[in-house]
Amino acid sequence: MNTGKPQIKNKNIEMSQAQEKLVKLDAEIAELSKQIDTTPINSRADFIAIKKLYRQWVVGVHLSYYNRSTLAKGDFYYERKKIFRTVNKKTKFIPQALYEYICFLEKDEGLMLPPNFSFIHLYQFRRLTRHLAKSRLNLKYWSNIHKITPSRKIPKAVVDHKISKATKDVEHYHNKMNNLRANLLSKFHASKVRKLENCKKDIVRSINKKYIIDLRKVVKYYNNNVLAIKVLKEIDLQIKYGEFVVILGPSGSGKTTLLNIISGMDNATLGDTVVAHQNLINLNTSQLTVFRRNNIGYIFQQYGLLPNLTVRENVEIGANLQKDTKKRLDIDELLKTIGIYEHQNKFPSELSGGQQQRVSIARSMVKNPQLIFGDEPTGAIDNAMSKHILELFVEINRKFKTTVIIVTHNPIIAELATKVVHVSDGKIVKVVNNKPKSVNDLNWKS
Repeated sequence: MNTGKPQIKNKNIEMSQAQEKLVKLDAEIAELSKQIDTTPINSRADFIAIKKLYRQWVVGVHLSYYNRSTLAKGDFYYERKKIFRTVNKKTKFIPQALYEYICFLEKDEGLMLPPNFSFIHLYQFRRLTRHLAKSRLNLKYWSNIHKITPSRKIPKAVVDHKISKATKDVEHYHNKMNNLRANLLSKFHASKVRKLENCKKDIVRSINKKYIIDLRKVVKYYNNNVLAIKVLKEIDLQIKYGEFVVILGPSGSGKTTLLNIISGMDNATLGDTVVAHQNLINLNTSQLTVFRRNNIGYIFQQYGLLPNLTVRENVEIGANLQKDTKKRLDIDELLKTIGIYEHQNKFPSELSGGQQQRVSIARSMVKNPQLIFGDEPTGAIDNAMSKHILELFVEINRKFKTTVIIVTHNPIIAELATKVVHVSDGKIVKVVNNKPKSVNDLNWKS
């Protein structure tokens, strides 16, 4: 007896034949379902005939789910083998192929049970299918009870109760089948995203030095090995040196995730994230920390000042992050520029919210970074103080030629920018090049 594994070329032929058989089987199942739903019940003989159709339908569904699932499992087995073999050769095309397969899973096309099913799952599915068929048959039986057995006198309340119970059972077992399949699919999808994250570092692309930020087909998933959620969907964005950019979008649109990726706070799952001539997707956590220290200034909504240090000491911490002392800005001049020079010996608790935000900006600016990022920097202060903070951002951009990128949901702030990036549902819906207004020209709502 031949116990060897089948050759791949024979496997392809077998899969082609199996696909043809599945098409015919699905057509037979659809025809059976149509006959069951449209055949009238006027006698007990009609009911017995429909029971036979139900048995054929249950067997057909079992065959279809099992064969389709094993076909998908076998199909991906050879593709997966090919992917791992090619990744070992450090070819950049394979992560994209794996991503396309993940998109196929997200669209949920053609997979009845995902390829990670086991015989236990198949047994559960068979059992649920039988229960569903039995419930549907009971519903049909009690809906036509007086036609099937006209001699039986059953109270209307009893019949209504039986119909209600059968209807609930049909819905219950249908939902359990869908939940079983959805749970399997989400775990399988998450496992493929994890493999994508593991092989993404093989991507290398030439860097265009025209842009300080150059994003190409950037995708971001959040994955806990059970559920993988796509937060950013193939983002393309180019930002030139010295621009004032506002990323605008509602809560949950993905704008903060986008900011975290281009600021080096997080890695993308796929794509090119070139910032300051470095592709961040290739960097590990320690390398990202060094990148942020050398290139990035980040201003948070909650100021993050050390309460036991004075204003000047907090700013000096930022200056010490820049190893090249020649690149550091003069602390006295910077404090005068942002208007808190006279408060340099005070502690954060002695300052207003707006003054603390100015200290936070000075701490980010003193190391003279190439990029300044602000995540809702005016979210915790009133309109009057927001104007002063925004004037400071504009002045920094003008005086030091620093590229400034602010994330906000406030469209008024967008009028200050030279470029406005509109984000919605994880996508950039449009990019608008603005003629910026001054802060005093903004129409602030009372």
